[in-house]
Amino acid sequence: MEAVKLRGHHLVNIAYLYEDSRFAFSEKMKMRGYVDSAEHPFIALTYDKIRELFGNPQQRFLVVADEIDFICEACPKLAAGNCRPTTKEQREVIGDAFLHESERDDAALRMLGFKANQNYTAEEIRNRMGF
Repeated sequence: MEAVKLRGHHLVNIAYLYEDSRFAFSEKMKMRGYVDSAEHPFIALTYDKIRELFGNPQQRFLVVADEIDFICEACPKLAAGNCRPTTKEQREVIGDAFLHESERDDAALRMLGFKANQNYTAEEIRNRMGF
C-alpha cells in the first residue's frame, strides 16, 4: 500500500475533519473562503477521502512539511493560483496556513510529536490524535 502525503499543519485539524458532519465541514470551508457552497467538489473530495483513508487502520501516510498533500491537491485556492493570502482581510478569513508553509508545518509536527518525512499508519495517527 502506497503512503499518502499529509502536511503537518493538516494534522492539527484532521481529527475534527474526520469527526465533523459534512455540513459542519462545508460551513468551516465556506467561512474560511475555500468554497462558496456546500456542493463544491472540494467538500466531497476531502470529506470522503479523509473518511476513506482514516477508516483503514493500516493506511500509511508520509507526513511532510512544505509539500503538496492530498488535501492541497483538491484545494480550489491552489487550483486558482490563489492559495497565499496577500491582504489583511484575506489573512483574517483564511489564516496564515500558506504564509510560512514550512514553519507552520514544522510547528504543528513538533506540537503533535510527529516527524517530517516519516511514515505513520492511520491507526498510529488516530491513537496520537485521539479519534
